[in-house]
This record gives sequence, C-alpha cells and structure tokens, in this order.
Amino acid sequence: MDLKEKTQNENRHPWELSRTKNLLHIIKKCLLDKNNVKIADIGAGDMYFDKQLVEKLKDENITPIIFAIDKEYSKQISHEKEIIMLNDIQILEKESMDCIIMMDVLEHIEDDSKFLELVLDRLKENGVLIVTVPAFQSLFSFHDTFLLHFRRYQYEKLQNLLLRNKFEVIHSHYFYTTLYLARWLQLKLEKVWPSKRETGIGMWKYSQANLITKSFASILNADFCFNGIFSKIGVRLPGLSLLAVVKKRL
Repeated sequence: MDLKEKTQNENRHPWELSRTKNLLHIIKKCLLDKNNVKIADIGAGDMYFDKQLVEKLKDENITPIIFAIDKEYSKQISHEKEIIMLNDIQILEKESMDCIIMMDVLEHIEDDSKFLELVLDRLKENGVLIVTVPAFQSLFSFHDTFLLHFRRYQYEKLQNLLLRNKFEVIHSHYFYTTLYLARWLQLKLEKVWPSKRETGIGMWKYSQANLITKSFASILNADFCFNGIFSKIGVRLPGLSLLAVVKKRL
C-alpha cells in the first residue's frame, strides 16, 4: 500500500489482495528453484506485499533476500525481520538483483526513462523486472492527483519505454477490466456531480475474512486470469492497470 493511503485501518482492499496474489504467482514462476534469491521491491510502502512474498517463497523452499525500497523510510538502511529496508535504490549494488518489482511506481516519477536506467543497472544478467502501472490517460482523475501521479500508461507507451531502456518484454497485458468500467462510469458521473473527496484504499471497511472482501477479490482474480489468457491470443481488453514482465537484455 502507498504510504499516502496508509491509515490506522488494518483492512486490506480487494484490489490490493488480488494484485498481491497474482503477482506472487508470477514471481514464483520466474524464480523457481533458486536459492538465496535477491529481490528488490521499489515503492514498497508498508511492506504488506514483501511480508507475503517472504512466506510464499519459503513455502516453495526458495530462500529470499528481500530489499524493500521507499524514499519515505526515515533511515537510509534498516531491518524488519527478514526484510532489508532502504530509502534509495542507488544503495543497491549494481547487477545484484535477480528480480525487481515496481508496483504502481513509474507514474510517480517525472523522468521515468532515467529511473529505468537505474533499475537496469541493479539487475543481474537475465534478471526479471515486474512492473504494474495505472492504465489509460483518459482515466486520469482526482485520485491520480491525490496520489501525486504524473501520468497513466497505455500498452504501446509502456512497451516503447521498456524497449528503449534495453528490456526484453516477456509478457504484458491490461488487467481489472471490471474496475476500468467502474472508473469510467465514476468519471462520467463526476462531470455531473463533481467530488473532491478522496479516501483511498486504506479506508476499506471490511476485513479480509469478510464475504464482501472475498467476493470482490475473487472477481478481480478471475478478471486478471481472463485478461492474461486473452492477451495470449492477441486480445487486449482495457483494464484499470497494466502489467509487464520483462528481462534485462544482454
């Protein structure tokens, strides 16, 4: 969760639960049979994802070394259990990471191309970068302004950005078509009834065990799965978010 959205509320939004579940699955496939694997999560926020990642990889007998990176951390280097916390990506050694994760990070960075150069330098040969970004500039809203986003991305724009920065795209697709439709409708309604109130995902009021949370998360998981299947046959449905799995080109 973005620290800007963090509250005293411990409930997790179905969007976050679903994204975590699906990205954990992707990472596991990328890193199978590796020991002492080094992973950096850039924009780690409250480290919910990283804590889940440690447990998931342990269950697969993969020993991870996790670096959680966020400029909002007060100390340059600190530790929380098995996670090493850094407040600057440049502290990482060059060519040291097996995998780097950037979940909804690039949109916060004014010069996204220059930042990707730093990321590339930290990856080992054939290292994997997993990126998610908010999709479609036409959906840019007060929510994006609240979260300090510079932009949203479309498929071709993200592809070109990654290719220019010497990444080889393995797989990419939109996801959460259901949320795309909901956001599109919300923006249409806001033209009639403008709203400047922003609560963020940190205000979700139902627990993870609640049937409402479970139901919404299941719908989003199915959405993610179907979009991945459709993309393999060349069908790209629009989604609220966009995923890219890429490798460092030799």
